[in-house]
Amino acid sequence: MFFDGNYPIDEIYFLKEKNILEISPRSSTTAFCSNKEIKQDPQFANEKFPNVFYKTRVRFSFQNLKNVYSEKDEHWFSNFKFLTNLKFTETEINQLWLELAEKELFKLFDYQFREEFHFEYSSGYSEKDENKAKQLIKTEIKNLLFEYSPSKVYCILYQGVKKAVTHKQKYGMTHYRDNQVQFVISYGIKSWLKYNEERISDYDYPWTSEMSLVSTLFFKNILQNDEWFYNLIPIDKVEIIEQDFMEYFCGLSREKQLLLLEKLSLISEYSLLWEETD
Repeated sequence: MFFDGNYPIDEIYFLKEKNILEISPRSSTTAFCSNKEIKQDPQFANEKFPNVFYKTRVRFSFQNLKNVYSEKDEHWFSNFKFLTNLKFTETEINQLWLELAEKELFKLFDYQFREEFHFEYSSGYSEKDENKAKQLIKTEIKNLLFEYSPSKVYCILYQGVKKAVTHKQKYGMTHYRDNQVQFVISYGIKSWLKYNEERISDYDYPWTSEMSLVSTLFFKNILQNDEWFYNLIPIDKVEIIEQDFMEYFCGLSREKQLLLLEKLSLISEYSLLWEETD
């Protein structure tokens, strides 16, 4: 295990000074000054290769923990490192399960949406519009997770994007030209699901993608459930008002319509802000 330039160098060097970190043998030779370079700097007159190095190039690894901590401390460190003794309530487990499953499915959707089929979250390169579009599909994923296991939601997303591509190739972007996420949701995901609900199958987590470290630790070490991806998340169902929204909306006065739209806008902005600060 080693740290490189992705970690704050000042913190790394502080740990080295405390003998918690050492120079990793996996460091590149270009990270060290040659004897010729060392001789050119008087402050290193008594040093030789490889004792002088560039802090931003060299890699650091943990010292043997027994040299740093007592045996008791090392045992504590190992427990912390591998997360084996943490306790969660059932509600906390279910909430975290839902949140991590949503993040993993969004990552899989994002690859197919952007990289494989070259859709865009925002054609105008607006960060705010892009974040709103991402929140739109995340909400769709979360709603699907109330009804289906993550493996089945992955199937719906995968087939939905493919159907949107087929529609685009055959008819073009007939609607939602400036909102390609909504296009994929409407003409892909919802359209495919409407006619293929009996054909939803369990898709394996793709071997070409890698789960985040947080998800791996939670599902493998804490939940200890290798089948989590194929199980319906045990979360409370949210009561849904079945009345058609447009019918309800059109029945309101103009004043109440504007007030409702304002409230919905505030809720949307709050949800987006929460996502951005997550």
